[in-house]
Amino acid sequence: MRCPHLEKWVVPVCKAKNDPYVPSNFQLHEYCRTKNHTKCPFLLTSVSAGKEKELVSA
Repeated sequence: MRCPHLEKWVVPVCKAKNDPYVPSNFQLHEYCRTKNHTKCPFLLTSVSAGKEKELVSA
């Protein structure tokens, strides 16, 4: 029997990196759902990590 307290939720997931990341409510409202998404620290670190990989492999 299923727990009566279990609810089915839809959770937003960030795919900026290879591993899925669940942003906090603050991050969703401050970055993900606004024009400020380019200022997201998670996105910035994934972009800079990608650039570092390109420089090393070049």
